[in-house]
Amino acid sequence: MNKRSLIVNADDYGMAQPVNRGIIEAARGGALRATSAMTNAPGFDQAMQELASSGVALDVGLHATLTWGRPLLTSQEIPTLVDREGRFLKRIDLLGRALTGRISGDEVYCELRAQFERLSTKIPSISHVDGHHHCHVFPIIARAVERLAREFNVRFVRAPREGLWSPWSWASVRRLVVAALPASSPSYWRARGFRCPDHFGGFALGAGPKIEKRWRESIMRVPEGVCELMVHPGYYSGADLYDAGREQEVKILSDASLARRIADSGIEITTFTALPA
Repeated sequence: MNKRSLIVNADDYGMAQPVNRGIIEAARGGALRATSAMTNAPGFDQAMQELASSGVALDVGLHATLTWGRPLLTSQEIPTLVDREGRFLKRIDLLGRALTGRISGDEVYCELRAQFERLSTKIPSISHVDGHHHCHVFPIIARAVERLAREFNVRFVRAPREGLWSPWSWASVRRLVVAALPASSPSYWRARGFRCPDHFGGFALGAGPKIEKRWRESIMRVPEGVCELMVHPGYYSGADLYDAGREQEVKILSDASLARRIADSGIEITTFTALPA
């Protein structure tokens, strides 16, 4: 029988204390074993302290952030990445600029280096890297991520090109935009010496009608090999537009029966660091 392995990875750790609390609570259910941290969040230091004292063991990666909040560097240092108020550009604006070559690769490198460095002071090693709104696979940005992942000895990079095995919803239509970017493919990163799970899912697993049904369908359809499932558990904080839906994901993931159903389906729950070199 061919092996199936699953990494459930929670984005947005550090965004806000209610989000952090939801991720830690979700991890107690047993299926969630990795998270990606936003180092530019005002409460990042407290978030890492809370994780360390929680007793929960999670792989921690960098959630490279260029579309939410304020940068770690000053707006004068990275003018092509911020708006007039010194905040990061909205996702659609950053993507438009990246596609037309109107952002500076040097500025991207310097800001993301500051984010990598801040996370590296809190944990022994960074297990993986991905991006808020998948910005790490945008043109120009992907090259900076590649360079920094080597510098910080990060082996795993998220390849967010979702296969047809995963259920669809209106919210998952944006996966088509991501899939059109070359760096969304595992082959892009593997050709550059990095590791990626074989499959990716999660665009359709967020809150909304029939969330439990979508989770059951996804578990049954997990393909052979290693699959990463992106999730966004948390509690309401007012920090982003998805806020209201996070609590439904906490309920799903904190239920220990989910981990049992995954195991009963012949799927091994694993982490980035547990995978063989």
